[in-house]
Amino acid sequence: MSIQILQLSSLEKVFLDYEGKKDTITNASALKGECFSYQIAYRSCGALDARTQLSVEVDSLLPVSIRRVGNVPSELPLYPDKRDADYLHSEPCCFS
Repeated sequence: MSIQILQLSSLEKVFLDYEGKKDTITNASALKGECFSYQIAYRSCGALDARTQLSVEVDSLLPVSIRRVGNVPSELPLYPDKRDADYLHSEPCCFS
């Protein structure tokens, strides 16, 4: 089993069928007092046991807030008569 990990912009949309961008975040900066956000997306390239746990450790001199976001199933992501080219997914899927 292996795990693929990507560090991405907090604005990047990640779905279960996400193939991953090549330009992951490797460094960043923020102004004093500014809130900086980004996301870590991961996926298993094998079978994960239900008891498998992943942990995150952050080494920072500043206060850090970590939030875990899961996948939410959507059976009706759009109404059939409201379809246009701007939808990221038009078929039922899991959204993050």
